[in-house]
Amino acid sequence: MIERDYLMRMISMLTAAIARLLHLKKEKEYTEGIAEINRACRSMLGADGTFLDSFSDTQLLRMFGRDPELASTRWYVLGLLLKERGEVERLMGEERKALATETRALRLLLEAFLVSDAPLDPDHSRHIDELVERRGLLDLPPPLALLAARFFERTGRFAKAEDVHRDLLDKEPGHLPAVCSFYERLLTMSDDQLMRGNLPRAEIREALVHLAQGEGQAGG
Repeated sequence: MIERDYLMRMISMLTAAIARLLHLKKEKEYTEGIAEINRACRSMLGADGTFLDSFSDTQLLRMFGRDPELASTRWYVLGLLLKERGEVERLMGEERKALATETRALRLLLEAFLVSDAPLDPDHSRHIDELVERRGLLDLPPPLALLAARFFERTGRFAKAEDVHRDLLDKEPGHLPAVCSFYERLLTMSDDQLMRGNLPRAEIREALVHLAQGEGQAGG
């Protein structure tokens, strides 16, 4: 109950902050928009946004994950604020900075989604999808790509998850066991689930055969 109440309070504060930010973006007051995001970080998370820039993604996850009951909500809040900041940075023409900010936002939003039993709010998946599309699905760093694959699998988009796994396998042959495990998990699902995920059972079995043959040839 405490966790749910905390989430609802944070979502309410986020909604208000994003509404103010939307007005600032419309008026092209981008510097004030960044300041608004920093104020939201202070009021919601107790730390200024510029201060948080000095920490790595892993450190931020650890910092705001000390209380397991509130961790996913805090990661979500910070991830969404960073997503908003990335958009403002793009509007300011700071493409490289925006890319780094949005990559951090994506990591936090994915981690928040994957540790929760359900999306933290109805737009959680949409925010992740937007960042993945902007960042480029097959251009993600391998650790982030693996999180994205788990996200697509969790949301029933098996063909997209497969795309990520196969791309990772092309880049890192050691990823083979993870790809095989992914296919084996899918084989436990119903045909209807697999069809909705655009990855029929026959294709999964064929992929497993090809992977086994490739492994045998490599071993020979």
